[in-house]
Amino acid sequence: MKNTLLYAIALISLVLFTSCANDQKADYPAMSSYAELHQEILSTEFNIYSNNETRSLQHLDNITDLLKDSKKLFCPFQNDKVNQAIALVKSLKDKLPIADLNYQLDQLRLIKRDIYNIDTDQEIDFFVLYLWHYEEQMYHSTEIAMDPKLNLLEWREFVDEVKCLSESWDILNHHYPSPETLDYDQLRYKTQVILKDELKQATQAFTTLVIYGQADLGIVSQSAKYLRRKYVEYLDVIVNDPMNLYVYQDGKI
Repeated sequence: MKNTLLYAIALISLVLFTSCANDQKADYPAMSSYAELHQEILSTEFNIYSNNETRSLQHLDNITDLLKDSKKLFCPFQNDKVNQAIALVKSLKDKLPIADLNYQLDQLRLIKRDIYNIDTDQEIDFFVLYLWHYEEQMYHSTEIAMDPKLNLLEWREFVDEVKCLSESWDILNHHYPSPETLDYDQLRYKTQVILKDELKQATQAFTTLVIYGQADLGIVSQSAKYLRRKYVEYLDVIVNDPMNLYVYQDGKI
């Protein structure tokens, strides 16, 4: 069940701001190629988590197209690095139909790292980098929590992993996406603030359970599943129409 405050604020925002925002949007510059690349990678991640293979493949194709048009993205003489990133995208596309979630996300993280090792003079939204660092910590911590054997880790090792998650959230918590990353959409900005607060609460609830000695694995596992869901909802509002949240299917993630 969606938070009542989320419904109220977003719907009021839609009425008050959508029409004028559409007029004002024409005054903003077009999204840069680098921001487009951010969006395509985030969209791929969202659809991998949502188990939407068709959409994931579409966004991977878009990433490939942007990389091939690399003169708009990167400094000169980066061809080898660009080709390496394109090869990684192709590898993920080829294995997507049979690969599990863990493999898909690991491969996408390799793509992210390769791309951000290519020199560019375009402006990087560091929020996106902090978000991806958080995602990796969140995924690994929740993967351990949802395994009845804790991936064969000792409890103290699990606690150390979750402390890293807490630290990554502390960094992300002080940053927000740039207007360009959100395509200068006022409703999307307002809604992501609300969803980010829900993600904060889910992260803190999960980390508190683990760090402060809650050893009931059933409760920890449920908290981990809820945290993942809140992360996917947050991705949703960054890459999609915020109104999609009102038809989000319970239990999908």
